Amino acid sequence: MIPRPAGAREFSLRALVAGVAVAAVMGASYPYIVLKLGFGPNVSVVAAFFGYLSLGILFRNFNRWENNIVQTAGTSAAQTAFMCVILAAFDLLRQSPTLGYTFTPSPIQSFLWLSSASILGLLLAVPMPVALAFDLDQLGAQLAKPAVVRGPFVQEKHLRALAQPLTSKGDFVLSREQGLLWQLRSPLPQDYRIDGQGIARRTRQGWQMQPGQDVAAQQSRLFLAVLQGDGSGLQRDFELDLNGEAGDWRLTLTPRSVLLKQIFSHIEIHGDALVRGIELWETQGDRTVLQLPQSVAGAQLSDAERHALAP
Repeated sequence: MIPRPAGAREFSLRALVAGVAVAAVMGASYPYIVLKLGFGPNVSVVAAFFGYLSLGILFRNFNRWENNIVQTAGTSAAQTAFMCVILAAFDLLRQSPTLGYTFTPSPIQSFLWLSSASILGLLLAVPMPVALAFDLDQLGAQLAKPAVVRGPFVQEKHLRALAQPLTSKGDFVLSREQGLLWQLRSPLPQDYRIDGQGIARRTRQGWQMQPGQDVAAQQSRLFLAVLQGDGSGLQRDFELDLNGEAGDWRLTLTPRSVLLKQIFSHIEIHGDALVRGIELWETQGDRTVLQLPQSVAGAQLSDAERHALAP
């Protein structure tokens, strides 16, 4: 589960206002829809949708934690209204002489029935989202699972001063044990190796270590941490906000340190079993987009890759 950031409100006046509005709509419409259609939509999803809609119309700078309050109010109102309508069905059945239905629940029986249903709903509603949630530990384990990941990449550098992005293409090989081999093919061929020791550039004399404080170096370290699923390293430097599921997730990184805040405003990463794209937004207005749509996992390095990654 993603922790609520410090200062982010959940129980607020605008959440209460939107919650009352959504509860009124859900409570009035849900029993009719269920009885009319014979089934009802997922009331929690509908309440969440109306929550975002109402908060978006009434207020602009809301957060998803405030929508938790609105979703809870809408879901509770819809389910309570439906249970009350079902309770009224006992009287309707009893009034039909052809059915021979005579059972009439007493007030205490009605109270116990509704209370039991409510308690059961609470007991199931609290642990199930937690159990089904896709969290950072699961994402890290998923990305760290392959021994080798390889594939082509396309990197676009969007500069404020240029109408068209600067595009570079190449191939990469990520080894869980030996690090990342970044092989530029165009516009100019150049190989880089990124590992725990730092960043090295291939020259005629061999691998040459590079300075480690510029923007390119920070980006390279970030690529390695993301591709390897190094959640602890990312959490040390960024606030993480994960959304989605194992097969379709999106991770937003907001810098913590002063140095990173001077370079990046935020970073967005998306993928499935592997990372498929990284977008870095720089504070000065430039943007880097890295696309890895054809990455594949492997069991081991080839001889050529092992030789290329060797110090």
